[in-house]
Amino acid sequence: MSLDDYTVKIKEIAIEGKLVTLSATLSDLERTNFFTDKEFINHAKNKLAAKLAEYIVNNKLIEFVYNQSHVDLSTTITCRAYLAPDSQIKILRVYEK
Repeated sequence: MSLDDYTVKIKEIAIEGKLVTLSATLSDLERTNFFTDKEFINHAKNKLAAKLAEYIVNNKLIEFVYNQSHVDLSTTITCRAYLAPDSQIKILRVYEK
């Protein structure tokens, strides 16, 4: 097993917590480094998602739990965060105002 082998579980819950947003403004010059708009958008999404994940970890908005098996000495690391899909995020936006 490695960190590339993982399991994802999703549990629906009432939304409570923080709405974390991250934005960046890119110049037209930076945009011209890509052949297509689709390449640019995909690059931007991946870069922003990585920065957002870094912020979430650094500010402890995600929980990590470590469990070690006494049988085979393997370690299971579980992380969880409360997230909402785009279709439901407007609830948090309205609450923020």
